[in-house]
Amino acid sequence: MMGKVLVAGAAAAGYVLGSRAGRARYEQIVSTARKVRRDPRVKEATHVARGVAQDAAIQAEKKLAEAVDVAREKAPEVQEKLADAAKKTLGHGDGSGAHG
Repeated sequence: MMGKVLVAGAAAAGYVLGSRAGRARYEQIVSTARKVRRDPRVKEATHVARGVAQDAAIQAEKKLAEAVDVAREKAPEVQEKLADAAKKTLGHGDGSGAHG
């Protein structure tokens, strides 16, 4: 993903600068972008970023699964409390008759 972003950015910059400076300058920019993309440091940074993103995605997935479990566990309790609150609001279930 990071590589695609770099390529897209380089392409956009190349287009803008190339259209102003001519074909030779455009080719120079494209060549430089390719060199940057092939640089071992850039490849390593991309690899590290990919790993960090994957780890973050795994952690987010775990947290989401935990949240779903808690929601499923609490749903009956919440449903009961809402039903009780509705009964009280409508005047049913508290022995006082209808409000109004």
